Amino acid sequence: MGKYDDIINMSHHVSKRHPQMSLEARSAQFAPFAALTGYEDAVSETGRLTSDKIELSEDERVILDRKLKIIQDNIAEEPSVFITYFIPDIFKEGGSYVTINCNLKRIDNINRVIVLSDKSTINFDDILEIEKIWYNNNGVRKMKVKLFDVVKINSGNNATVLGINNNTYIVEVIDDEGKTIGIKEITNSEINEVIYTK
Repeated sequence: MGKYDDIINMSHHVSKRHPQMSLEARSAQFAPFAALTGYEDAVSETGRLTSDKIELSEDERVILDRKLKIIQDNIAEEPSVFITYFIPDIFKEGGSYVTINCNLKRIDNINRVIVLSDKSTINFDDILEIEKIWYNNNGVRKMKVKLFDVVKINSGNNATVLGINNNTYIVEVIDDEGKTIGIKEITNSEINEVIYTK
């Protein structure tokens, strides 16, 4: 006769007072213990890169002020602009630069902010670059396109700008998989939008 023969065939006890644990709750008892709660998040946060804010030179500030003056002279039409500006990081030193396409409502010189059509504001000191989107006589948008910008063209493909000649652009056309279709010359009217700019 074995040591536990008297209890081996008994049914499992189920408490009438306490609800039975789910399998997930029972297995959690045996999960590894995280001695340092938040440690993994802290390591990830430390490894996350931020950029330093770029201080504009005096000449660059003068150019930016001129652009803002031109835009202010046309503010009644709520001009469409591309703005590249700095957003400070809320957790650590530095931040990041973003470029947005938006419409301006007004320029507040007293508080040194521009007010967008959605009523959000951007501080003058955070602006790195601002470009008004101009339209030609036919109402077609003339885009500010720079070397190495990635643009969406009329065919639906993306293209990288490799060269600029007066009113035309030499571009490398790319398919959906990122493979080169070919290199061609296009005009401004063949560009639908700038989707990436440095």
